[in-house]
Amino acid sequence: MNEQQALALLRRITGRADLDWRTGLGSERWLAIKADQLVTLVAALLGGAEWAHLSAITGENAADGGMLVHYHLWLGWGLTLTVACAGKTPELPSLCAVTPAANWYEREVHDMFGILFNGHPSLKALLHPAGTAPTMRAPEVSA
Repeated sequence: MNEQQALALLRRITGRADLDWRTGLGSERWLAIKADQLVTLVAALLGGAEWAHLSAITGENAADGGMLVHYHLWLGWGLTLTVACAGKTPELPSLCAVTPAANWYEREVHDMFGILFNGHPSLKALLHPAGTAPTMRAPEVSA
């Protein structure tokens, strides 16, 4: 799947004709999407080529106090889908049913950031013993 085919697919699934992505280092494409579109988009993108895969899932503290989760895909070229999640207990759908590679990536992000991945078979601690995971959220700033 080339970039134009992926962009057409993303526009169709999101229903956004004005869809625009930004380009990062090494020509990696970045696109912000909604959480309820994640599973459908990743399933469609990974189903487009035999060698396409999920390379990683990473978390990041957002400037607004929420969290950003980045889904790094390889489609013969790099595409990162970014999903914002907020709330005291941030939640996102699991990609385990779409790609087994998501299992340990989601466990790692859960362990480090506390994000719940709904539908994950077992969010057992991967890096830290139960109850000892670090708090990766940005500290509160007083005015």
